Amino acid sequence: MITGAKYSDNKIMVHYVQDNNAIEAYNTKTNIKEVICGNCKAKINIARSIYESCGPESSCTAATAYYSEKKLLDVCEKIKVQPGDLCFIYMNNPLNYSYFMDKGIDARYVPGNRLIYLYYTMMRDLFGVKVTTLNKLTFDRFLDIVSSGFPIQFCFKEPGHYNTVIKVDKEKRIAYRVCPLPGLKVKDAEKKYIPFNKNGGWLEEMTEDDFTKNTWPIYNIYGDY
Repeated sequence: MITGAKYSDNKIMVHYVQDNNAIEAYNTKTNIKEVICGNCKAKINIARSIYESCGPESSCTAATAYYSEKKLLDVCEKIKVQPGDLCFIYMNNPLNYSYFMDKGIDARYVPGNRLIYLYYTMMRDLFGVKVTTLNKLTFDRFLDIVSSGFPIQFCFKEPGHYNTVIKVDKEKRIAYRVCPLPGLKVKDAEKKYIPFNKNGGWLEEMTEDDFTKNTWPIYNIYGDY
């Protein structure tokens, strides 16, 4: 039986993607080395920006899956900024550097969106969303939390990329993740680029082996956990 967050069936509302992020779009445009029109290939280097908004966008997926989009849009519609963009700006705003320094990190060199424990402060301040950070979860406990209705944001080791789990099947021991970069490609053992996702980034299956071997052991739980 598949269970999970209250709004986890609503793909249109819940699936936030990096392709729609204004800062990501700017970084991609400014990294263009050469563009050839027509049927020729465009030579584009997006290495600098490809992962940068995965954290903010996956946090919006988690918050929306639990609270619905109204929680975020009530704030963003007033200022005509998308939720993921606002999250990104907050986490890299020099006025918020004190949150970095409290952790002994030099804020001049570390992007805030890469630090998972800062999402608690960002989501609280911007949207009144509750985030609880836990370390070293077992897969069974991970499944239990999501099954109880709480989305979990996490980061893969390879690639270094944030995703959110919004549903699970405890009987089959499968977690269903949402990836903010549907077209992401990664290198295989032969160093060839292959798709990271099989279902367009929506409800991609994650096994216990994936969880144990390829996620950093720190997790953000969204909602009144």
